[in-house]
Amino acid sequence: MLKDYRMCQYCGSMFKDTGTVSLTDYEKMGTCDECLGTSSDSVNQEVPYKTVWARAGMSIYLTDEEIQQIRSDPSRFSSIMVTVFDEQRYEIDGESYLPREADENDILYEGSNIKGELEF
Repeated sequence: MLKDYRMCQYCGSMFKDTGTVSLTDYEKMGTCDECLGTSSDSVNQEVPYKTVWARAGMSIYLTDEEIQQIRSDPSRFSSIMVTVFDEQRYEIDGESYLPREADENDILYEGSNIKGELEF
């Protein structure tokens, strides 16, 4: 459920992966329709992006009812988070960085002059 969402690399908004594009299309690479300025149906070119892994500290905004549902049935958390992302009830406002120990981030850190970890 939650894995069906991508974060736009430009505006930070979450958007749903429709499952109708290939792994090389922009939607898998993290650009929403609004930032791309087009719909996913009209994108036919491959973009040579590399995947890096980030930890993003964020606040999410839940209703009292959602909090109670999670407390009484933790298995509901994923479906509630889908709703939170659909309704853009979140803000990236905490400690966020690209961990050096993540294998996907070797392309950034190996052989570079970067000290510590990249934070945003």
